[in-house]
Amino acid sequence: MSQISVERTADPSMTGFQLFNSLVKGDLKPGRLWHAKNYRAKFALRTLLAPLTTIKLLENIAAIPTCQDVLLAQPRLPCKLHHPYLNVHFKRQDTVKAIGEHYQMMDDALPHSVLRKIYNAKPYYLCEIIGKNGQLFRIGISPIDSLNKEGELSLLFYNDEGTMLSECTFTLLTYLDKKTLFVGGLQGPKRSVPHELIQTATKECHGLFPKRLLMQALCLFVKSVGCEQILAVGNDTHIYKNWRYNKKKSSRMMSDYDSFWLSIGAETTQEGYFRLPLTIARKSLEEIASKKRAEYRRRYQLLDDLELAAHAALSR
Repeated sequence: MSQISVERTADPSMTGFQLFNSLVKGDLKPGRLWHAKNYRAKFALRTLLAPLTTIKLLENIAAIPTCQDVLLAQPRLPCKLHHPYLNVHFKRQDTVKAIGEHYQMMDDALPHSVLRKIYNAKPYYLCEIIGKNGQLFRIGISPIDSLNKEGELSLLFYNDEGTMLSECTFTLLTYLDKKTLFVGGLQGPKRSVPHELIQTATKECHGLFPKRLLMQALCLFVKSVGCEQILAVGNDTHIYKNWRYNKKKSSRMMSDYDSFWLSIGAETTQEGYFRLPLTIARKSLEEIASKKRAEYRRRYQLLDDLELAAHAALSR
C-alpha cells in the first residue's frame, strides 16, 4: 500500500480548505495517485462542481483523530463525492453526512489501539477458524480502497492460502434517528477463484458457508460499536444500479442480494433496502433430526468461538 508523502502529514487542527489546498498543491500525497499532477488537477476541477459539500467532507476527514492512518488506508477518501456511494438513493449531502458519522462512531466505540490495527496496510484479523480437518480460515476487517464506493470498511473471509472467499462492505451512519450499520456490498471471491474452494470451506466449517460466517462476525461488530439496526442494499438499490453504471458495471454484481438477505430472516423496507436481524436465528436441537445433531452442535460451537474471538479482538 502506498505511503503518505513526507512533505506534510495530516494536521489534526487542519481545516477543510487547508486540507484541500495541501492535496491540490501536492504537499500531502496520501497514496500513489496523488503524486500525479493530472489527478490532483482533476480533483480540483471536480471540487468546483460541488465546492461547499466537498469542503464539508474534507472538514470531516481532517477531524478524524486517526486521520493519517485513514488516509493511508483510503487514499481516495477525499474523492468520495465524485462517484455514487453506498446505495442508489444517496445524494452528495447524504454521503458527506454518512462519512462524518462513520468515523465519529468508530472513534467513539473502539479503542484507538484497535482503530490503528484496522487502518493498517494488512487486514486486522478478528478470529481464526480451525476446520474439522484442520484447515485454517480467518476473518479480517479492513478499509479496502477498491471497494470504497460500497462503504468504509469490509469484513473479509480468507482461506489458509490467503485467498478471499467472501467480503461484506459497510458504513456506520444514522438512519431515521437510529445508529445503523449499512451494508453497501456483499460479494464472493473473484471469478478466477475455483468454486471448489468455497465448497471446501463450507465442508470444513460444518456446513456453514463463508457469507454466513461473515454475517455472524457482522452481528458481533454491530454490538461492539453500539448500532441499533443493520440495513443493506438489495438488487435494485446497489450503487451499480445508478444510471452512471447502467451498462458498464451492472454486470459486476455477482450476488443475488435479495435472496441471501431473505434466507437469513431479513425484511424489506419501503426504500428497497433490507433490515437484517441483529442476531441470526438458530434451530433448536429438538428441531433437528437426531442423526444431524452432533454436526449442528459443532456448528454452533464454531459460531460461539468466532464471536468470543472477535469480541476480544475489538476490545484490546
